[in-house]
Amino acid sequence: MSALFHRQFHSISLDTRPVLDMTMTEFETIAPGNIRVTGTWFMDPETRTSQPCLVLTDARRPLMRRASGRRAVPCIITLDVAWMWTVEMGDPTHVWATISNWLREGVLPGSPTNDLDKWAVFDAVQCRLRDMMMMPPMPAAPAIKYGTPPEVVGEVVIRDQSTGAVLQEVELTKHVRH
Repeated sequence: MSALFHRQFHSISLDTRPVLDMTMTEFETIAPGNIRVTGTWFMDPETRTSQPCLVLTDARRPLMRRASGRRAVPCIITLDVAWMWTVEMGDPTHVWATISNWLREGVLPGSPTNDLDKWAVFDAVQCRLRDMMMMPPMPAAPAIKYGTPPEVVGEVVIRDQSTGAVLQEVELTKHVRH
């Protein structure tokens, strides 16, 4: 899904929740080759869960649409498929096909026939891939705002042994990651 993300969501309904909020980021880097690499959270509208992701965009294009010019189209690598992009155990066939698609469709700078351009995209991913893998779950406030709240897994209740009165109560949550 992440490789073809920009094709699947060409238009959105005003009733549809966004899958990315590019104002809510953990980090952002401009890699060589004018590739913006942003660490943020992907919000799956079907499962109502979120997970860290890398978003690659053409740094020469604005993230928001302006009256003139084209806006940046996000190329998304979610945490659940990050292993495919690792040097140690990745899937080179998937990686190079995905990069070639992004370049062929013109959403990232470069040419699909130029190996240096493909390596620039791969290097951009590598420069922040480990950082994305270490990102915390989406902060609670935006998770609630976008309907991807943390999953409640239990409660801790501390009671006074002699009276039975509740002294403290805490809800344990976790963010679901696939």
